[in-house]
Amino acid sequence: MEISFSNGSYLLEKAGFHVLSTFDGGFAPADFGDTVHLTPAGGQLLAHLVADSVRAMDAAVNTPRRAMKACLRVIGSFAIGILFGVFFHYVLYRISLPGEPFIYFAF
Repeated sequence: MEISFSNGSYLLEKAGFHVLSTFDGGFAPADFGDTVHLTPAGGQLLAHLVADSVRAMDAAVNTPRRAMKACLRVIGSFAIGILFGVFFHYVLYRISLPGEPFIYFAF
């Protein structure tokens, strides 16, 4: 059973998922209403395990290097947006100009 779980968790983590083992989570037989469903006390224990796991994931993700990459991505996106805006503004300006100078229409 443990080998099967470790193989499955390895494949899921390799695919980018986070795996939480509840096998050694401290569950007692009283935490289950039947063979599958948790009692309210078992649900609270599972919620605490999941919350601790999510907090650990958040702490691992919020590193200064990742924050710097996100900041650079936002600044780069903004700069590219400005360049596209200037380009399309110029294109619309040129489209609105007459094909021939106005003086030729007057005479």
